[in-house]
Amino acid sequence: RLFGKSDPVSIVVKLKNINKLTYKLFRVDTATYYKTKLQPLDEKIDLDGLSPEETYEISFQGKFLKQTVHKQRLDFPTIQNIPQGLFIIELQGDSISSRMIVQKGVLQLIPVDHFMGIGYYMVDEEKKICKSEGTGLYLDKKFYPSREDGCLLFPFASEAVNNKEVVLVHSGYAYLST
Repeated sequence: RLFGKSDPVSIVVKLKNINKLTYKLFRVDTATYYKTKLQPLDEKIDLDGLSPEETYEISFQGKFLKQTVHKQRLDFPTIQNIPQGLFIIELQGDSISSRMIVQKGVLQLIPVDHFMGIGYYMVDEEKKICKSEGTGLYLDKKFYPSREDGCLLFPFASEAVNNKEVVLVHSGYAYLST
């Protein structure tokens, strides 16, 4: 699920015959993942050996009748306080487990005409130009930093970004763009 920078992050799950629900929150290092995999994150990613950022437990022992479906709201204030990031939430109840991916924020490239070549501005979901140290993109495993004004400039003779998978990076967050 996609959430905006300031959106409250909560999910509602339907439960039946679960005595205890454990849910774990994992934060994905998006820059490393996208640079090495160049593919979208899948819920089936191997989490063995990783430590969750947070773990919660809710006991339902004796609270609900057997065979009764009930809804439970789960809030994630830690995610809500982070403007951009990619998270995996793993739910485990008795012998059943499920996962979901939570994405906070989006980055995209906006093409602009430039007399020196092909220009792009990286913007966030609020259409604000991303410009800070470390902002840029990875194209064919090479990093291209943005200029001070936020423009990513490619000379006319160079490889264009169009129709290629690129990893956009801003403030420690990376986003795979195709």
